[in-house]
Formats: sequence, C-alpha cells, structure tokens
Amino acid sequence: LTRLSLYRTLLGAAVNLVLNALLIPRYGALGAAWATLVAQACATTFSNLLWRETRPFIRLQLRALTLQPAAAIDAGRGG
Repeated sequence: LTRLSLYRTLLGAAVNLVLNALLIPRYGALGAAWATLVAQACATTFSNLLWRETRPFIRLQLRALTLQPAAAIDAGRGG
C-alpha cells in the first residue's frame, strides 16, 4: 500500500492548488486555511475511497473521529 502514498500526496496537492486559486482571491488567508484543511482531508481520508485495498480504512477513520470526542468527555469525568 506504500505505492499509494504518492498518489494520495499528489491528490492533496492538486486539490490544494485548485482551492487556493478559487478561495484566496475572495477570502484571503481564511480561504487558504480552508483550502488546506479540505486538501488534507482529501489526501488522508477521502482518498481511501478510491482504492479497493484502502476502503476498509475509511470506516475506521470515521469511527475514530466520532468516538474520540466521547472518549475525551468520559475521561474528563473520571470514567
């Protein structure tokens, strides 16, 4: 699966370039921040939908995102 790393990185870079071109002229630094956030999400999470070998990981990633806040709240309560 290491071979997919290059493709994921290139996807993230392409998304970032396109979104920067669209968002920076109108929103400035805030547009650049949003473009980077979306590009990073595309490169690290949504790109897993593109390849059959990585599709099972999307469920794990989304599960981690949704369970993490609940775990942090429980830890704060001492539970």
